[in-house]
Amino acid sequence: MKKFGLSFQTALCLLFFFTFAAEASAQQTAAPPPLVPKFPLEKSGLELERRVQAGAFLDVLGRKSALYGYERRTLEAWVYPLQILDQFELSFRLEGYPLELRGADTATLINVRPEATTITYTHAAFTVRQIIYAPVGEPGIIMLLEVESALPLGVTVSFRPRLKLMWPAGLMTGNLGWDEAGKFFYIAAPPYGPGAVCEERGALPGTARRDDSHSHSGRAAGRSFRMGKGRD
Repeated sequence: MKKFGLSFQTALCLLFFFTFAAEASAQQTAAPPPLVPKFPLEKSGLELERRVQAGAFLDVLGRKSALYGYERRTLEAWVYPLQILDQFELSFRLEGYPLELRGADTATLINVRPEATTITYTHAAFTVRQIIYAPVGEPGIIMLLEVESALPLGVTVSFRPRLKLMWPAGLMTGNLGWDEAGKFFYIAAPPYGPGAVCEERGALPGTARRDDSHSHSGRAAGRSFRMGKGRD
């Protein structure tokens, strides 16, 4: 059987800024914007690597932002003093495969370096490396997905928007919108106040997943990006 390989890299950016609530179109377009071309990543030379241990704590820290979570569970992103989102996770869908594969079920390796943390997801048909950066002095999180697959692969990035101030302060649950021109989700606290952008190159908006543990109608629903790549 001939094996078709593909490799691509995309970026997810969580950027913090002050904004006003605005209307945004949520229409899908036929073709997503291009993915980020693959580029070499420099390494500091210091690194630790081991197999994923379910429930082990992990963090990626900067001075103004951080990502926290547990291995084989969901993650949450902070740009101090705001929690931007939680329940962040990846899932994968192979062409012709009837089931979507959760990232938590395919995570196998974790590699930690001073500049980045990489989680590797493996399957008989693909390998995905999730490279996570928290810039030292910038208010944001950057994720790169490095994908090698024998079949066309779709990647879904799911999360729940939060936009919550650190305890004991508080804000209303943030409104979530999709900017069609810029291809990003934005989160804003009505009627004014701080906000955040969650952008993914090459992505289209997915469907909302209602979170019934919150009474704010529609505001606490989870959201997802969908992206994919055919055989090269």
